[in-house]
Amino acid sequence: MVEPDVRVNPVDLDAAGSELVELGTALADAMRSPDALRTDPAFSAGFSSVGATARLAELWRSDIVRHADEVVGQGNAMRAAADAWRTADGAVADRLRAG
Repeated sequence: MVEPDVRVNPVDLDAAGSELVELGTALADAMRSPDALRTDPAFSAGFSSVGATARLAELWRSDIVRHADEVVGQGNAMRAAADAWRTADGAVADRLRAG
């Protein structure tokens, strides 16, 4: 069986993971802010009930926060993969040097 030629630059993978973590964290933090969504009926044409508007806004906010938290998790997974790749590369290099 032929092994696939997979080349990963752990530095790039780690950087991309870090960017995802920063993005997800910023988005989640912004949406957790009490000022993130306005539930003023003037900004919610089509809804006659302030309660319905507030509930819709809260559902939307919760969904965005959940997705942002998932992005953070994916970024952390990428960073962990980069660390694992660096460790594996180091082990291979050590074996090659040892002969």
